[in-house]
Amino acid sequence: MIGMNKDRICSFCNQPMAGENPMFTGPDVDIRICADCASFAEELLQDEPAAETDDVCSFCGRTQEHDMKLLFGPEVKICNECIAFANKQLYGKNS
Repeated sequence: MIGMNKDRICSFCNQPMAGENPMFTGPDVDIRICADCASFAEELLQDEPAAETDDVCSFCGRTQEHDMKLLFGPEVKICNECIAFANKQLYGKNS
């Protein structure tokens, strides 16, 4: 189940959750993105064009679709839709 997890390491920056930086966990409990990375990722992908690729989002399992953008971490990928959902859950913000 997708949700927040408070004692894990971010799959993107490899930092443990600390203080005000909670984690958002994907369906695989070993895949996480911290609030700082989720916020940064949203800004980073905002002006990037979508590119065709066969890569799959590690959080939702979807393949890259027409307007889907992927951010690549060390061993995981997250799409713009999952980033927006993570930010909504972590910060209550609507992208």
